[in-house]
Amino acid sequence: KDIYERLCYLFEAGYTLVLACPSNTGLICSYGHMITMLAKKNLCKLYPHIKRHICKKCHLILRPGLTSKVMLKNKKNGRGKHTEVTCQLCGTKKRFLNNPNHKLFIDKEIEKNKNKLI
Repeated sequence: KDIYERLCYLFEAGYTLVLACPSNTGLICSYGHMITMLAKKNLCKLYPHIKRHICKKCHLILRPGLTSKVMLKNKKNGRGKHTEVTCQLCGTKKRFLNNPNHKLFIDKEIEKNKNKLI
């Protein structure tokens, strides 16, 4: 639990820095790198909302409009619509399916715990 609090604090600090001074990419990348290394070192999963806001290549904390570009695209092969997030520092792209029935692993764990208590 203490590790998750540290991860959330580092993410909030980095995200606030993105809003205050988006030109300071070196410090923002170091916050993102600390978050990923701390999670790997302690063998814990990152929350999906944190994982989706960190670039996999340069570890920049992604903020739509400031450090990343977000586009909604429609696949022609029938897989459906997806969101494409492009890092403006290194150009890496992330794609997320827009499926309203999809549940994240953290939401599934919360439902399991609620069912166990009942």
